[in-house]
Amino acid sequence: MKTLKTKIAWYSLFAIVGAVLFVVNFVSGGNNSYVTGFAAAMVAVALVKIFRLIRISKSTQLLKKFEIEQKEERLIMLAEKSGRYTFLITVLLELVAAIVLMFLQKDDFAAALATVAGLQAFVYVALYYWLSKKL
Repeated sequence: MKTLKTKIAWYSLFAIVGAVLFVVNFVSGGNNSYVTGFAAAMVAVALVKIFRLIRISKSTQLLKKFEIEQKEERLIMLAEKSGRYTFLITVLLELVAAIVLMFLQKDDFAAALATVAGLQAFVYVALYYWLSKKL
């Protein structure tokens, strides 16, 4: 049940961030359709997940199945591997894009992108060491 509440809290945070993104885009007068669509999708997906988790919490049969799935080693391994590969591919593509932007004389964008990639790598390493000491 604790895992369920934690997931609901995370999806609620995503919904709030999506709603704030939507409002800021609207208030700023930019009305960027990409940002509007992205924010609306964040809110929609988060709400669907929240409603699904609430439905699971009200059914003992679904709750039992959910708890079993949360402890299944194969699913845990798949989630960890997919997260790791997503991180590596994302950082690699950010650095490639930064190099391309440098060739296009867009040094400010390249520096921002390289900084984001560096911060992601720093957070990854910090979390790795923190988790290695915790576990």
